[in-house]
Amino acid sequence: MSTGPTNPDELQGQIAQIDDQVLALTRQRSELTRALAATQAAATGAGAADDGVASVAFLGPAASFAHQAALVRFGDAADVLPQNSIAAIFTAVEAGVASCGVVPVENSTYGTVSDTFDMFYQTSANICGEISLRIHHHLLSHGGFEDLEEICSHPQALGQCRRWLQRHLPHCQLTETSSTAEAARRAAEAKKTGALASKLAADRYGVPVIQENVEDSSDNFTRFVVLGRDIPEPTGDDKTSLLLVIEDRVGALFDALEAFKKNGINLSLIESRPSRLKSWTYYFFIDIAGHASEACCRKALDEVGTHCETIKCLGSYPRAQDPA
Repeated sequence: MSTGPTNPDELQGQIAQIDDQVLALTRQRSELTRALAATQAAATGAGAADDGVASVAFLGPAASFAHQAALVRFGDAADVLPQNSIAAIFTAVEAGVASCGVVPVENSTYGTVSDTFDMFYQTSANICGEISLRIHHHLLSHGGFEDLEEICSHPQALGQCRRWLQRHLPHCQLTETSSTAEAARRAAEAKKTGALASKLAADRYGVPVIQENVEDSSDNFTRFVVLGRDIPEPTGDDKTSLLLVIEDRVGALFDALEAFKKNGINLSLIESRPSRLKSWTYYFFIDIAGHASEACCRKALDEVGTHCETIKCLGSYPRAQDPA
């Protein structure tokens, strides 16, 4: 029988310590691997060891919508690295295990992805690109409608199909999974379980599509951002993502936002998340039109900074177009 701590806080503390140790070891291994490659290249007179193929971390398993977004951005030649959580994607990029990461930030139907936003305050990775992916959810099952007792999928997918599910399968239990691909994998193993997932996932896990396009909105897009260490040059059609901690005073948020208006800068997103540092304090995430290196943006950011305890540029990158 274990004689270790049984207090939940102590156990959570030990888990956090192990996570820190794993991250430190992963970083150390990555540094040693890069050093070895450089040493071998120098010994043979070759250039730096870089085959030009991106290693891309995404929310797995394979055939998730994040996997599809990675393929759209990087192509079939990319070295794809499925991860079991959004936090793990950030860790993989920060540690150098992956050169890039793809994470969802918002859906046109169901809103923002809180797990992603909660990682931005502490990450050292930059946002260096974005991907807009049209999302079609399909009902996958080895059984028919009459056989189904459970529908599983990622919370975002369940939310994007909520009205359809209430109308057609009100008797089914809804179960959240870590990704749509994981839902398809579960549906492959149980006739009474259906999954909301993509056709790619249906093919990957051998589960028939019994109903296509069950999303509530036909204009259903998910925006993903690309994490990395690069800082893209201005293209003339860019976005900049910011994290703000506003001063605790009356009118501080208004003053900060007014600086964008005064400098003619459009905001396309503003999202607040609890800071977890102090009760009822918040981070604000803002997307603006333009590149942080442009004069109008620099002027606005300087002025915004006078109203903030913290202002962090998460990255400037080319704006993605919604696919047809």
